[in-house]
Amino acid sequence: MMLSMFRVFATAVPVIAAALYRKIVVPPQRWAVGTTGGLIGEVHIADEKDAHNFASDAVAEASAIWSEQSSNWEVMHNASNLSVEARRITEGRYKESGILLTRSEGIIEGADADEVYNFFISREGLQLLDPTMDPDEIEKYIERFDWKNAGKGAHLDVHESFMRSVPPGMEERYYCSLYVFIHISRP
Repeated sequence: MMLSMFRVFATAVPVIAAALYRKIVVPPQRWAVGTTGGLIGEVHIADEKDAHNFASDAVAEASAIWSEQSSNWEVMHNASNLSVEARRITEGRYKESGILLTRSEGIIEGADADEVYNFFISREGLQLLDPTMDPDEIEKYIERFDWKNAGKGAHLDVHESFMRSVPPGMEERYYCSLYVFIHISRP
């Protein structure tokens, strides 16, 4: 089952990448003009309370992004089974970065929401979400925090990641990622 889901994702990724290439890579300074928004910045997580607070903020931000009206987003790709929108980051810590935020919604034929969620919290799914993560380190974490008030099985993992493929003249980057494992649905 997981292998067939991975094949669906592996097949869809090149198609999506090719469709978005023309819009995202070629002329990024000419699209999504007039769109606005911010993102919460990186934070130092010193203890479980910090992790819970940041995770709560991140989940609230994700819900707000998904609930935001499409009028503040530019449609990058629209097909019967996949819609991709983007907007500029114009507020907060990343406003000078040139980051373009994307959101997408699609249908994965033959898979239900639980299967997709379980895929993304698996070794293969995490590797797809964070390709900089060492495959041998995916199941390891620096620290795990239970998040009992967020639902059954909800937890937070702090993982190490290394950006080894950097442009010439730049040093490798080491950072930690906070993965929020919470099974919620949106309307």
